[in-house]
Amino acid sequence: MNMNLYNHILRAMETDDAPPDRITAKLKDTYVNAAPDAQAVIDDVFISLTGWSFATLLDKERVQDDADSDGW
Repeated sequence: MNMNLYNHILRAMETDDAPPDRITAKLKDTYVNAAPDAQAVIDDVFISLTGWSFATLLDKERVQDDADSDGW
């Protein structure tokens, strides 16, 4: 099977044995501490991979966390 870069990225994510919470914390820390131009690059990469910017995904997580804490 011939895999393109996107497939290699997906495979790497699927087989990474690092705890998801640790990966999440590292991603958030990297984004929050990045300069605005670096955040824009991160957002562009996430849009290419997922269709959503990293900032939007953070917002979605916040909304879900808020809903979960409200008893949903």
